[in-house]
Amino acid sequence: MLNGSVFDSRLFIESATFQELERAAEGVVRDLINIFTLAFFNARRCGRSNIDRRAVTDAVRQWFEQDKAQHLDHGMRKVLRCIVDEVIGKRRARSFLLPRNLERHNMVQKLFVIRVLHHMLRGYADEDNL
Repeated sequence: MLNGSVFDSRLFIESATFQELERAAEGVVRDLINIFTLAFFNARRCGRSNIDRRAVTDAVRQWFEQDKAQHLDHGMRKVLRCIVDEVIGKRRARSFLLPRNLERHNMVQKLFVIRVLHHMLRGYADEDNL
C-alpha cells in the first residue's frame, strides 16, 4: 500500500519540494494539477527521475504565463505589480489582508475572476475591526 510519505519520496527529491508545490497552488486544485504536471515533465526532460524545487518554480512561472498572464490588461498588471512589490518585495510575505472596503473594488474583482488573487480566509477579524 502506498502512503503519503512513500508517494512523496518517490516523486519529489525532498518533502520541501512538495510543500513548495502546495504553496504555489494556493488551495486551487486545478492549479496544483497543472503545476505538478508541468514540473513532472520538466524534471523528465532534464533527465531527473524526481521533481526538484527548480522544476516546481519553473512550472509555476510557466503556468502563470500560459494560464493567467495572458488575461491581464495594463491596469491589472499595474495593480498586481504594486501588490507583488509591497507584499513579497518589502514585507517578504506570501499573503496579505485586504480591507473590506476594497474587496468589491472593480480591479480586485477582476484579479479574483482570473484567479491571480485567491480568497484564503474569510471572516477574519483583527483587533482594529472587531
